[in-house]
Amino acid sequence: MQSMFKCPCCNGEMEIIADGLGQCIYCESKHPLPKSYENQLNRANKLRQEEMRFDEALELYKEIVSEAPDELEAHWGAVLCRFGIEYVEDAPKKFKPTCHRTIETSIFEDVDYRMIMERAGEQQKELYSRQAGQIDAIQKKILAFQATAEPYDIFLSLKVTDDSGNKTVEREIAMRLYDQLSDKYRVFFSEVSLKSEYAGEDYEAVIYSALRSSKVMILIAENVGNMKAKWVRNEWSRYNRMGKEDKEKKLICLVRKEMLDDDGFPIEFAAKEHLFIGDIGYETDLLHNLDTYFKRIRKKSDSGAGAAKGLSGERDMKLVLAENAFRQKDYQRAKEAAHEATLRDSECAKAYWYRLLASIGYGPDNVLSAKVDFSSYKDFEICCRYAEGKEREEYIRISEECLKNLKLQESYDQDYQKILSEISGHGKEMDALTKRIVRGNKMNEDGAVKLDFDFFWGLVGMIATVVFWGLAIVRGPFELENKNLSLFICMGLILLSSASLIAVIEIILPLWAWDDVIKYSLIVAIVRIVIYISYIYNFAQRGLETPPLVLGLEALIALFLLIFTIRGFFWIFCGQKGKKLKTKGVREYNALRDKLLQESQERLLDLNKQYGKRAQEIEGSVSFSSAQDLENWFAVKFASAQNMEDLFAVKNR
Repeated sequence: MQSMFKCPCCNGEMEIIADGLGQCIYCESKHPLPKSYENQLNRANKLRQEEMRFDEALELYKEIVSEAPDELEAHWGAVLCRFGIEYVEDAPKKFKPTCHRTIETSIFEDVDYRMIMERAGEQQKELYSRQAGQIDAIQKKILAFQATAEPYDIFLSLKVTDDSGNKTVEREIAMRLYDQLSDKYRVFFSEVSLKSEYAGEDYEAVIYSALRSSKVMILIAENVGNMKAKWVRNEWSRYNRMGKEDKEKKLICLVRKEMLDDDGFPIEFAAKEHLFIGDIGYETDLLHNLDTYFKRIRKKSDSGAGAAKGLSGERDMKLVLAENAFRQKDYQRAKEAAHEATLRDSECAKAYWYRLLASIGYGPDNVLSAKVDFSSYKDFEICCRYAEGKEREEYIRISEECLKNLKLQESYDQDYQKILSEISGHGKEMDALTKRIVRGNKMNEDGAVKLDFDFFWGLVGMIATVVFWGLAIVRGPFELENKNLSLFICMGLILLSSASLIAVIEIILPLWAWDDVIKYSLIVAIVRIVIYISYIYNFAQRGLETPPLVLGLEALIALFLLIFTIRGFFWIFCGQKGKKLKTKGVREYNALRDKLLQESQERLLDLNKQYGKRAQEIEGSVSFSSAQDLENWFAVKFASAQNMEDLFAVKNR
């Protein structure tokens, strides 16, 4: 059965596979199904996924949420809009989330995501948390990559292979342009950059960083179809959005002239600069336009730098911007400003130094606490090449201090890991205690289950016993003329004596702190023993005068009571033994855990003191692990066994 709701990833048909859960017929991704508002959600998803109009889509999702606060898909759509998520087909029927925006706040802190986690069922939570985890991982990789990657000047966007896997004409053009431009500019071309410069990296983080840092995008397309190819469209749509925030970004279309008359030509490129493939000298014109554009950017930077000359003869406007960004801890902006400074003055040592500092996530004010080997960075080599005198000596001094910090930190980390390794060596002992607790818990639970069964049939036996015992007394020496009255009186006496015995035991047993099932089963067992003794007395009094059928029934009931009495005591014993075993195991487990935690905290304190002195002696810097870090590690390695939920978390880890 199909749902009216369309797949949020590919807009495919959704098939209902369970209550509230659907699977896309095309991409086979699973999604929770909305309770209502299918048409409104489909319209909002189309704005977000196909047209990338995230702000408009967000308003639609908010309208749905205002009317139906429990509509989880509306909350999820709002989350995707805030993070600018577009799903692109990365492989046949496999869609990958890509980011049009980066937000430093984690997706798990988003207000709509929290609403989903509060209102979703377990299966829905699992699906949403898995998708959120993918997006969070991409966001983290993007932010981390931006902090270390060198900015690009030019981004080449094109379809490299056709649907049959053959290389396109656009690729040949891009290869020629890359060879001509890479001598003067830092050029991103996926065919080269992803395979050589960033092999093994998450390419979404690389592409996003390149899109953000590039001042020019060259879109190469032989036809409208290639221009609208999934990844190509994803790249130029993201670049267009970034261009609204950064007015210096420029997009140049390298297309066939006849494409402009095609009804499918994207309207977004109507006002963009066009160069036509096949025109005489179009590549020369492109190179000239690029040189002119970058010179204009540099000239603009130079004119702005004039106001900053009073600060320092070597400092220009871009370096001032970088310093301001350092003060605000905005290392990505500092890196971009420093990179632009290197474009204007390729021999400015401070520009390369600032770009290096921003790459490692430090500024001039706190670089001495960095733990890094500067000699492995190309910018440091260039910086030392152009720096002179005291400036060069200062850069070398700082690099030596940071290398000293790095070695000290590595030594500290090794000693800290030794502590953790020694603690981990107690894992077998902790596992043995865990198994003992599990075994005791199972014995306790099995005893309770068996006693439930025994308790029920014990009550049945008691009722049958009271009836037959009453009949026996009526036939015996206590027989009255009115047999019904005699039966009534005898049953009343038996029930009264049983109730009195139960009341006395009820007063005593709660002091033993036994489980209720065990307690009441014990009461029933004791009452059965009293009744069973009465049987023996009754038989001795009446002898063989009792009819064989009645005697046989009484003997059968007696045997029935005896069996369940023995069973009852056996399961009482098992249940109590299991409870003691579990309680003792929990106590020993927690005692060992607390002992290990205390010993490791003392060792960590000694380790921190030792390295604190070493750091003072060499005027270095080291990042210490705290007692809280150790407790967090313990919480993962050895969970508390105070209750069974924590215990089974340990068992199943």
